[in-house]
Amino acid sequence: MHIFIQNLFTILWFIRLVSSCYTFETIKICICLFGYWQSVTSFRHYQDLIPNGQNVPHSCIENFLWHGIGHQSFKGGGPLNRFGVDFIKLKKVWKKLCPLDSDGDGMTNGQELGDPECKWTRNQMPERTVKITNPGNKINEGNEIIPQLKLTYLIIGICDPINSLACKGRNYFLKCKEDHPPCSVLKEEGIKNTTVRMPRTSIPAQQTTYVHTFVELPSDGDYHLVAAKPFLDNVRAIHHIELFGCDEYNTDVVHWNNPEGYSNLTDSSGMTLFYTTKLRKHDIGTIMVGQMSIDIPPRSDRVAISGTCSSKCTRDKLTSPINITLLGHHMHYQGIAAKMELFRNKTKIAVLSNNEHYSYDLSRPIHLKTQIQMLPGDEIKMSCLYTSKYKTTPTHYGQGVTSEMCYGFVYFYPIEHSPLSRCIDTGIFCLCTY
Repeated sequence: MHIFIQNLFTILWFIRLVSSCYTFETIKICICLFGYWQSVTSFRHYQDLIPNGQNVPHSCIENFLWHGIGHQSFKGGGPLNRFGVDFIKLKKVWKKLCPLDSDGDGMTNGQELGDPECKWTRNQMPERTVKITNPGNKINEGNEIIPQLKLTYLIIGICDPINSLACKGRNYFLKCKEDHPPCSVLKEEGIKNTTVRMPRTSIPAQQTTYVHTFVELPSDGDYHLVAAKPFLDNVRAIHHIELFGCDEYNTDVVHWNNPEGYSNLTDSSGMTLFYTTKLRKHDIGTIMVGQMSIDIPPRSDRVAISGTCSSKCTRDKLTSPINITLLGHHMHYQGIAAKMELFRNKTKIAVLSNNEHYSYDLSRPIHLKTQIQMLPGDEIKMSCLYTSKYKTTPTHYGQGVTSEMCYGFVYFYPIEHSPLSRCIDTGIFCLCTY
């Protein structure tokens, strides 16, 4: 099978299913990336401070979660709901939040979140993990002054039950349909699909584990991969999935994150791949850039780190100009901003990407409306900004989520002009490899 994406966009560890369809008219291909995501401000470490914080169902979308449990928007961010107000006022202490009935529905926050006796402590399994309800649904509306935030919020809550006559017209802000942009390429005649999964495997009782699985793909002809979506068997532990296509074999790489050290978890995740015999004009390649030398001191408000894909590397490896069409950033929880810039003869000629509000929980691909040409001898600078003000120990480069990374992904065509797949600054030399 001819896979035209060398390293399928690797950042696929998020929480809910969405899709984005990117069409490049010049190269006549469409890549639909299905990812699991959270909002920029639906902070996972806040979810960890309450029982079942990552398991609160959406009010009207079945099998969908309310990630921003303290917010009016299920994605997080923006105005708080009543539970969010109490969460801030009580300094995020669950023992104080638990006996309250934040949304005034007759049930305590503990009853709604599976801790009716208010005995839960962080890293423990809640007494109940099913029949969880949202403690932030509130029928009343009104202004709320929150001194801790120095803001005045208009508290708008979800009127329950949402389909009742009393709630008619009250839930105008509530989206009850999954907002999935159409992926037209899947309507093409002749589109096939296959799902590759790892066998059912026990997840080690440790925070970080990588497991590699060799997978078989159709080999009866040449195909182009046009879309992919993750097949997530264990959302609790999946951090991300990578698929590598090589000449002799294909490998599926799964990263598990099990910080609680549960010993009874298993997983059989993978990817569903959509492919076609209608070959596109060009193959796409990927160059990974960034910095591996990372040293972030604790309790620092801002720490800037950058790495450069050197002119020597691109001069040696690029045989002709390439066209950049798609980009991606990757850091962990301390990352707050990311940028990639293109330099020619030491002069900046383009800002490839600039995410001033980066979030580990929302790493979406960046589609360039106008492709940018890169010449042999050009340099790409990857800049990462971190905050460690809540850390008490230094942070270094590493694969675990408590460590950090500073990577960028550059998608380009045609792949024939550049066998380069990694151009990474190590702090000592540039790692320039195929």
